[in-house]
Amino acid sequence: MSDPRIPEYLKAVETLKDGSFQIELPCGFDDDIGRLGRALVDLGPAMEKKLGEIHTLLKITEKISSGRSLEEILNLVYDSFRAVIPYDRIGVALIEEAGATVRTRWGRSETSPQFFPPDYSAPLKNSSLQKVAETGRPRIINDLESYLSSHPESESTRLILKEGVRSSLTCPLIAEGKAIGFLFFSSRQRDTYRNPHADIFLLIAGLISEIIEKGRLHDSLLALNEQRSRILGMVVHDLRQPLSVIWGYLSYATDGRGVTRTETLSQLMRLAKKSCNSMIYLINDLLDIHSIEQGQLALVLQETDPAEFLKDFHMTHLPITQAADFEFTLTLDPDLPKVRMDANRIGQVLENLLSNAIKYSPFRTTISLRAENRENEAWISVADQGIGIPAKEIPSLFTEFGRGSAQPLHDEKSTGLGLAICKKLVQVHGGRIWVESAPGKGATFIFSLPALSS
Repeated sequence: MSDPRIPEYLKAVETLKDGSFQIELPCGFDDDIGRLGRALVDLGPAMEKKLGEIHTLLKITEKISSGRSLEEILNLVYDSFRAVIPYDRIGVALIEEAGATVRTRWGRSETSPQFFPPDYSAPLKNSSLQKVAETGRPRIINDLESYLSSHPESESTRLILKEGVRSSLTCPLIAEGKAIGFLFFSSRQRDTYRNPHADIFLLIAGLISEIIEKGRLHDSLLALNEQRSRILGMVVHDLRQPLSVIWGYLSYATDGRGVTRTETLSQLMRLAKKSCNSMIYLINDLLDIHSIEQGQLALVLQETDPAEFLKDFHMTHLPITQAADFEFTLTLDPDLPKVRMDANRIGQVLENLLSNAIKYSPFRTTISLRAENRENEAWISVADQGIGIPAKEIPSLFTEFGRGSAQPLHDEKSTGLGLAICKKLVQVHGGRIWVESAPGKGATFIFSLPALSS
């Protein structure tokens, strides 16, 4: 004979399926069926709470998706998410430079002052965030002070602790199956976050990521349009000047007065040729930038011993630097790893860096070419004893026409594209490039090439 409670339990299940979560059942007996009844009664409020969270999240995402710029979207995230996740601070960092760097793009906090710099960046490789990006799973740290004790090298943790933050939930942003960055929820209280908070984020992770990516693309498009307009103006200016010079020389040579002396005419032609070369350099640089951005740059990658390559480069350029009254030194680590590279393109990078060192250094100073084995990479650097670079100008150095305020010390012209080309060429090799400098203390440009896998 079946238990008379079973039909009531089946009816309760149908009620739950219909979206009514308040049910009453006879479940006072301490047997299996009684325990089943109590589980069904408890299930109702749990399902109601979960459904409420989902409705809240859908409203939040609908509201957030109305934002256009990245900042507008993230401010909507900050104003809306407290209904489902506790926090005193939210930050966003995006993965940039072909996956090599994590850079802070936005942060908002209840605390003051804020110590975390708005443009903080760090390598992704071998960082604690690398695992978050690779697994797609959120990370919870409920005692950041203890975490810093066991990870004293974490500068980002040190900075966030200065703002009073004590626990954090780090959520990966994944769009089209690829990690694009991280969303950080932070609290001034220890033990704030639990797995349900991570589960809540995972419910809408895809939507949030796509919305944030949309905001980033919107900002990038605006910046790109602005940059192209600026570049067009600069190109017109940089081409017009040598063309005007050529026109002036030719006018002088062909006007009514004429030029009777052969040596005078020859000098005018040499000056006109020099102006033509300036235009050719600019056009070639523009073509290089375009080819790289369009993915049309054909690399001839070969297994290379960087020590032998750099010895050849140094020997080839030693007479040039000596003629220009510079000492040009070479220092090589004995255990440099082999790399896969296009020798012509990496040579182009070094040509640019050496040319810049000569332009901005006093005569009779030293330019140092060095290669080291660092972090399973070959780090190649060109250091000078020149005028140095102000810190505020460093972020724009590797952008198109990103000239600094310093003027060349010698009669050298620049297209303003050399370092941008260097950055793009290094990135297509899987490396990165940066500079260490200060006014009056010279500059050291460093780029990395991944070691060849054995």
